Amino acid sequence: MVSTQKYLKFGARVVPTSMGRACARFTAFRRSVEGFTLVELLAVMAIIAILAGVTAGAVTGLGGQGINAQILSDASAMETAADRFLNASFPETFPVSALPSGEEDLGVREIDFDARLPQDPSQTFVPDFLKKIPDSAALVSFRIDIGTGRIFTADDGAAFAPPSDSRFDASFSDTTPLGNPVVTFTLKMGEIGRR
Repeated sequence: MVSTQKYLKFGARVVPTSMGRACARFTAFRRSVEGFTLVELLAVMAIIAILAGVTAGAVTGLGGQGINAQILSDASAMETAADRFLNASFPETFPVSALPSGEEDLGVREIDFDARLPQDPSQTFVPDFLKKIPDSAALVSFRIDIGTGRIFTADDGAAFAPPSDSRFDASFSDTTPLGNPVVTFTLKMGEIGRR
């Protein structure tokens, strides 16, 4: 029986005949395969650029919406914690700081994250009733309407007034013959004490 595998012969490798045919077929296959043309590459890059532009346009506004959603979520969690604090305190009081001097008392106070229960000063608003101070507290000031217990946000330094529950609509019509426009104003007031 003759071995099909040969070893080195004068420094050159001798390849078995079956392997030589496979190498020849592979070499022929590699020569028949063509690469991408420049036009095809440019077309693919243009499609990728269009898809990236569409995606970037859709994602651009999500940052602001995410922050607003987080602030509303924090206000809701804080409202629940403030109600728990109110129910646990004796006499009943919300976790609020004192009204700054010079401000008219409209029943609005700023949330005090360090507020303590009157009957048990070892229990504080944070972490006993609210797990931690929300990150959004660095962006806005959380305030509470002590009449209703409703928590809302305000800019730092804004007046201590309840949020407006009103809506002002204006319509403009220029159909009069002399060019004097007709302007209609409508003011809708919210219910007082509505939660």
